[in-house]
Amino acid sequence: MAQERRVCAHCGKHSGLDDLVHNALAVGIHSHDFMLDVLQHGPKNPSPSHNLFCSNCGEQHDGTCIWIPSLPW
Repeated sequence: MAQERRVCAHCGKHSGLDDLVHNALAVGIHSHDFMLDVLQHGPKNPSPSHNLFCSNCGEQHDGTCIWIPSLPW
């Protein structure tokens, strides 16, 4: 993600990769195969900003998140 980890106001869980994957699959934005490819090979394109929900309790984090592909070294 392109910003600091967030803390869920409801349960206190810190946001992380598990939340991104959970959100993408739960809402049906991406397929399991697509997510597996991204986890193994990295994202191909920047993602549009989107809401992030806590994978522990379902509460929406404040603000929006964006995943920017890392630049090659």
